[in-house]
Amino acid sequence: MFHRPLLASLALLITLAPLTRASTELPAAPPLSPTLTARHPVPLLPADNAEYKFYDNLSGTARPTFAILPHATPSLAYRAEVPAAGKYAYTVETKIKTILPVKNGDVALARFMARAPFARQESGEGALGFAFQLGFAPHDKSISITVTPGPEWKLYEIPFTLTRDFAAGDAVVALAFGELIQTIEIAHLEVLNFEQRATLDQLPCISFTYKGREADAPWRAAALKRIEQIRTAPLTIHVIDSAGHPLPGARVEARLIQSEFIFGSAIDDRIIVADTPDATRYRATILELFNTVVIENGLKWPTWNQGPERQRSVLSALDWISQHSLRHKGHNLVWPAWKFAPANQKDLPDLPATLPQHINTRITEMMHITKGNSFAWDVVNEPIHERDYFEHIPEASMADWFKLAHALDPNAQLFINEYSMLNSALSPGMITQFREIIKTLRTAGAPIGGIGIQGHIGQQPRAPEAVLADLDLIAAEGLPVHITEFDINTKDEALQADYTRDFLLSCYSHPSITGFIMWGFWQGQQWKPDAAMFRRDWTEKSNAAVWREWVLGKWKTHLDTTTPADGSASVRGHLGRYRITVSFDGIIHPEDITLPRAGAELTVRIPR
Repeated sequence: MFHRPLLASLALLITLAPLTRASTELPAAPPLSPTLTARHPVPLLPADNAEYKFYDNLSGTARPTFAILPHATPSLAYRAEVPAAGKYAYTVETKIKTILPVKNGDVALARFMARAPFARQESGEGALGFAFQLGFAPHDKSISITVTPGPEWKLYEIPFTLTRDFAAGDAVVALAFGELIQTIEIAHLEVLNFEQRATLDQLPCISFTYKGREADAPWRAAALKRIEQIRTAPLTIHVIDSAGHPLPGARVEARLIQSEFIFGSAIDDRIIVADTPDATRYRATILELFNTVVIENGLKWPTWNQGPERQRSVLSALDWISQHSLRHKGHNLVWPAWKFAPANQKDLPDLPATLPQHINTRITEMMHITKGNSFAWDVVNEPIHERDYFEHIPEASMADWFKLAHALDPNAQLFINEYSMLNSALSPGMITQFREIIKTLRTAGAPIGGIGIQGHIGQQPRAPEAVLADLDLIAAEGLPVHITEFDINTKDEALQADYTRDFLLSCYSHPSITGFIMWGFWQGQQWKPDAAMFRRDWTEKSNAAVWREWVLGKWKTHLDTTTPADGSASVRGHLGRYRITVSFDGIIHPEDITLPRAGAELTVRIPR
């Protein structure tokens, strides 16, 4: 039962309504396996009349409005709507008191279904904290885990061992919702105590995978075939002597030195300019793995406004990028939210008049600084999710930002960038919204040169065939597409490596995609450390091996052969710029050539 005096004391607005199968598409309860049922597990949670305590530790005047909805039969069900994130997940929390004592060493299994119809983060996944703990200080925990449900119902099974004795009613299940702005739904919550009748190894556990992961998946064979068709072309080198006759026996080496396709990463300008062993390794790894970079934070408006010291760091990093013939993409000119703007920008007088001037000054400064050094810019970042500016100026103002950036640097490819696509069942709807904005801006004359789709993936990856279908929707705009911020944030390194491979294959096989940018690579400087390719000590993870195998191996053509009687050497190579080196009788002839989609031929004359 609900203790309404407790709820009233929290000064919260809590809406209570039944969570029914019809209104929420409540899934059927998944049965426990007969093998485990035969072990007679004891339920620790009450079936009804439970005591629910709601906690909100958020400070300030903007109190969260959320609902946690009980539904006692056929099972417990909850819906938590959290419109304001807290400092900690447990700032929005409910606790369910257990009904029986348990002993230290007992083996238990928590089971529930969960989904997140809405979650305010790039991967589109929610964040739900689950703990089995003492209900009062010191809150000793036998298990504490965060799961990340997506928009579809998923079964979570969490085995754990009790780490202390709990008297009847002393243990609670704590559900924490406050990590994100999100909506979380939970159904069929139960905790079963097997006591000593089962071991952890015998219990089911959370596992994540994706459709199409199997080695012989048909989609992968089709993708590899498309890659051969759209990413490679014939390259032929004819070697002749001074009389124009074919020259057999010449050594011909053709090496792809810069792919036409963008394989990049976000980088930190401060590490680029640092003089430390880590910085030396960081720079060397960039040059080894990537042909394009994005300064992750240094060019963002608030960071740039930190002052001359940070600006010198950014400018020195841009010089280093140029000196090493890397391509640089600017990120970002305008991020239309107060939290991503200079301090006190929202306090400008007469915002409808002054904000456009402020933005124009920003665009002008950045385009002048990077002109000639940046082949592209993210002009607008996340206009679907970040909309503070549009409470004061029209959404169509974005078209003016593109026009100004183009006037200042006509050679820069100008992108609009957004997230929550390619990563969940909600992706097609988000793509539709994004395309509507793009169409409106293009109708208003915005010279949009490309579409940026962030690739932040959580623990539950989207099937590659679904990703390809999403890309088809995006490609209907007829613009080049970049995967701008790829990472897969999971501790399951096998899943991470497999999905990095398959996501890469999906994107490289799609004709609309012209670039793929990792959002960092080293755990020492990665916004999601588990997503990195290298650990803090620079040991290499399996996803780095995947990058080497495909990007630096299979997709980086290297021909090394000797000419036959007709003096010609041929290869079907991946598109881009090649260094051709022909050697014969002590004579070495180097020459660069670009391999386009139509193919290329080069004739090299060796005097003899």
